[in-house]
Amino acid sequence: MKPCAFEHQSLTQHLLSVTDRAEAFVSRGYIDTACARLERSGVVADVDTVRKLVSVTAFFHDVGKAVESYQERFDEKCTCLKGKCSFYLHELLSAVYVKRYLSLSADCDEKLRTLAVLAVLNHMHALRDYASEKTYFTPENRSKPQRLVQFFENTRISEPSRLQILDAAKSCRFLDVDALRRSLSDGVGVDEVQLLLRDIEHEEEKGQSYLKLYVLLLLPVVLGDNLDAVANRRNDEQSRSRKAFLDELQYLWGEQL
Repeated sequence: MKPCAFEHQSLTQHLLSVTDRAEAFVSRGYIDTACARLERSGVVADVDTVRKLVSVTAFFHDVGKAVESYQERFDEKCTCLKGKCSFYLHELLSAVYVKRYLSLSADCDEKLRTLAVLAVLNHMHALRDYASEKTYFTPENRSKPQRLVQFFENTRISEPSRLQILDAAKSCRFLDVDALRRSLSDGVGVDEVQLLLRDIEHEEEKGQSYLKLYVLLLLPVVLGDNLDAVANRRNDEQSRSRKAFLDELQYLWGEQL
């Protein structure tokens, strides 16, 4: 079953499920609306490119969970080996991986690539804000918490996990498998996280209004992610605490997605 997305849930299954649901959601005219909104903000966007970018964003949103710092906490059946397993800061790793992929594969506007990175980076925003940890990744800060130092010593994706992700990607029509292979080949270092956050900060400092439109890519991902939680994680504590929201979401979209 490894790599794991959650206790007793395969990561490849989760990535494919979220991608399928995101693609189904945007097929209903959402893409046309998104393109029109992007173009009004000066972002070059066409229907095919944005559709592909939604799929890429959905597939990559949890790819960072595949690194060994997380996976070593699970057995082969995705049972947590000790206490309660978590994927703290996996969105930072996922954002680095999608940035690598887009630099290798996508022939889209640079602004669109930035929006995809922001969507992946912020898909956990309802639960935590990466900005609260941002100071740990500034080059000037040399007193990083030991847990972060240890974490970044083991951010490679094992070969079996990487092969499973690549095999799953073959069923996604909008993914470039060779670019995916190259983007997952190396672990993520603190310096790469620093560079990603610095680039985003520079765009924000310019007062670029288009940046807020990352939510156009984020919405299909959040929808797919939560619907997959309904199907696979209903009994976990976090899902129970959001039961009313998840039930309503499933009622509105579950049958179609």
